[in-house]
Amino acid sequence: MRYIPQGKTEYERLPTVFLNWNEMSTKLRGDEFSGYVEVDEAKCFGYILFIKGKISGSLYISDKKDYIRGQTALSKTTQSIHGKKGNLSIYACDEDVCDLIMWFINGNHLYTPMESSFIDWNKFLSVMKDRKITGFIRVESPDYTEFIKLDSGDVKGHFIGGNSGFEDKSPKLTSILENKDTHIEVLKKSDTPADVKPLPETPVIKSPEPEKKPTPAPVPQATEKKEPEKADKPDKPAPPSDPAKPVDKKKPLISPDEIPDPFASDGEAKQVPLSEINLGDSKPEPKADPFKSKPEPFYKTPEKPVSRSLSDYKKTPEKKDKEEKEEKKPITPPPSDKSAGKTMVSKPTGRVAFLIDGIRKVAQSNIGDDILPWLDGQISRFQSVNPKLTKQDLTLLVDEIERYVRQVRQNPTKAEKLANQLRHIIDSFASDL
Repeated sequence: MRYIPQGKTEYERLPTVFLNWNEMSTKLRGDEFSGYVEVDEAKCFGYILFIKGKISGSLYISDKKDYIRGQTALSKTTQSIHGKKGNLSIYACDEDVCDLIMWFINGNHLYTPMESSFIDWNKFLSVMKDRKITGFIRVESPDYTEFIKLDSGDVKGHFIGGNSGFEDKSPKLTSILENKDTHIEVLKKSDTPADVKPLPETPVIKSPEPEKKPTPAPVPQATEKKEPEKADKPDKPAPPSDPAKPVDKKKPLISPDEIPDPFASDGEAKQVPLSEINLGDSKPEPKADPFKSKPEPFYKTPEKPVSRSLSDYKKTPEKKDKEEKEEKKPITPPPSDKSAGKTMVSKPTGRVAFLIDGIRKVAQSNIGDDILPWLDGQISRFQSVNPKLTKQDLTLLVDEIERYVRQVRQNPTKAEKLANQLRHIIDSFASDL
């Protein structure tokens, strides 16, 4: 069921799992957008009205047909967007059409819904004119909704789905009024702009975080009192050496040619010159060089000749056939692993898998289930060329989808609309791939 007629479609049924509401609302404000945002999730509908880039009202209709307005409705709608479960649509409308939507959001009901089968439409319009009603008539059926603007009882235009402004005539109105499931209600214009409570321009509702239990304060422990340590007296700095003062020559310095003997009998170290130390007559033998070949002996013993019989030089026909077969026998290489030559294409993971799943869902919701086999084949073809898909690969995949829907399905309007949605998703979530 649709509660407000569609305006000019900017985006339709985008999965909220791909959306960043903070960036989108900032863009709508910067573009001075006029229209409304619709969010549907599990038979619940949320509406956010923009007029010249400012949030002017919000309405939330639950599955129990309860109407919630104002800040509470705005919070519930943004929670549905951050919940990543529903779909989001954006429709542009003229400012005078936005006035009617605001009257509907504010709930200015003059006559409650009535069944159209019990009403004479011409007499009903004459009553509106006699009472000089300024507002609009809302015509609603299970699959159709229309707003009819009234100014002092006169019909000033029809707001029909798919248009951003009013139309002079409604081609479906007569047949819709004859339907037994059609209802009519009348809403009046807001008396003053003060009736509309301002809403914040940047609603940011985040998912509730789990409550953090306060950590108990640590129990103070008794600490032993320590006496203050006495500060060590700083060592006296050594007097600077006077470069002009000569060195004391009374203490002889140990020359590098002398080694003190720690085993002297009188307890004092004796100075023994290195020339008097007996190093012995033995000298270390040089190690053999492992890289030099050993010298061959001067005389070699002759090898014994191998005695062979005449039968060794004769070949029998059996030996000849056997040797020829061995020579002609092909050399078979060792068995190789057959799976080594194959390239295994792994399934995409991470954000690429997330984007591919989103592309499949958007294409399925716009075209139908029968596009999935062809789309899966195209994804496999792109992945066989480049297992790690990049943003350029995803953009080429969108071009193939647009060409398929345009030429094979022969639906240029749907192809252009679907391609714009997919390119918006890729630009939002694959900018750094």
